[in-house]
Amino acid sequence: MINREYIEYNNIINLDIKAIYGSPHKKQNLKAIVDEERFKELLLAIENYNGNIFTKVALQISPYLFLRSANIRNLEWSEIDFKNSKITIPANKMKGGEDFIIPLSGSVVKLFEFIKPFSFHHSKYVFPSDISKSKTMSENTLNQAIKRLGFGEEMVFHGFRTTASTLLYEFKNLHRQDSEFIELCLDHRERNKVKATYNRSLRLNDRKFLMQWWSDYIDQLKGIP
Repeated sequence: MINREYIEYNNIINLDIKAIYGSPHKKQNLKAIVDEERFKELLLAIENYNGNIFTKVALQISPYLFLRSANIRNLEWSEIDFKNSKITIPANKMKGGEDFIIPLSGSVVKLFEFIKPFSFHHSKYVFPSDISKSKTMSENTLNQAIKRLGFGEEMVFHGFRTTASTLLYEFKNLHRQDSEFIELCLDHRERNKVKATYNRSLRLNDRKFLMQWWSDYIDQLKGIP
């Protein structure tokens, strides 16, 4: 309009769009420990945590499973299959909207068996709220516990997923599993229905092997024979 001389001045072109709407959103990198020695220190600190028993065991289990916070906090006893050593999280709880199966190592099963008497007869949740057994653990509980352990500047709960992903890729020469299986363990799946079914079923043995390798790796860092 200006260059055709219909108007002499246009206020719009001089507006500070950033000042009005803010800068474009930048994806924030969540804090995560990816150094092996520091990860070991975190694992040992969790073992010595002296706070709430549900918080402690949730923190003990989470490095093995690297699930999202909501999946850990909302985990129900009915979703754990002790006989077949696996968890099946229903589609309505998963970010991708599909059932997700997680193979369990012996170390993880032992932790679930340890915590079971504390909540099984009082709550459907594995890690209930300390205030009411009918409610789940609050969203900030696990992050606050990590802070109390002295790792708040380096780690948030979601960082367990980044830690596992980073180290599993770093040690591919040891476990010899393809990237596909690492991504499947993180629930980064092909959302095509046919392929999703294939990944969920036929690839379970491969994921079981990788999850067991990861469990053994963590046990080794913690000095568990």
